[in-house]
Amino acid sequence: MGNARGGIVAEAKRKSSKSIGHVQNEYFVLSRCRPIGYRLAMDEPTRDHGPQPLDRWLNQWQMSNHDLVTASGEQLSHKQVQKARSGRHLTLHLMQKVMRAFNAAIRASLDEQALARFVEYPHRQLFNYAKNHDPAWKDPNEELLPPATAP
Repeated sequence: MGNARGGIVAEAKRKSSKSIGHVQNEYFVLSRCRPIGYRLAMDEPTRDHGPQPLDRWLNQWQMSNHDLVTASGEQLSHKQVQKARSGRHLTLHLMQKVMRAFNAAIRASLDEQALARFVEYPHRQLFNYAKNHDPAWKDPNEELLPPATAP
């Protein structure tokens, strides 16, 4: 066997003829020999985008993370909503899931007259890093917002 690393690599080459690809086996083997961390990708400055418009609008609509989780018809967790509010980089699918929950929570809190005038929020306006985000976009639902409460 020689050294431990040589033995593991040789073992991976024997397994490479199976349905799992050779590259995946080598990656797996090398990661067993020498830990490969994900630290560099997580430290990128583009992973954290700061407070999002979603956070501001949740505060204006007087909603909590729990309101979005309960209004969602999909599997949405409190942790996912917290990441969305804080500005962690989300996938498009998760941004759209949060958007659907946000719009559903607002629709549930409005009466019939206000519901007829409600314009749904697009995901690109809830997240400042989304493609085609317009920082100058004006909220069309300002007159529907509940009155602000004194802190």
